[in-house]
Amino acid sequence: MSDGRILVVDDEESIREFLTILLEKEGYQVATADSVAAGIESVGTGSFDLVMCDLKLPDGSGLEVLGEARRRHIDWPFIIIT
Repeated sequence: MSDGRILVVDDEESIREFLTILLEKEGYQVATADSVAAGIESVGTGSFDLVMCDLKLPDGSGLEVLGEARRRHIDWPFIIIT
């Protein structure tokens, strides 16, 4: 079992729920966000071992979340999903 923390950023609730169930079953702590804005807020206030981020979000691109993390010198691994 892992004790890592993962942030899932996706606008589709069903995908967030599916990934949360799957990852928690493997022992990860999961936080979720449903938009670029919420993802950036989570990046600014949390500490994660991995970020899984949808590419197309209603308020922009998941690459904006990655870019903001890099501007803050955060080097967590990112997986961009689409």
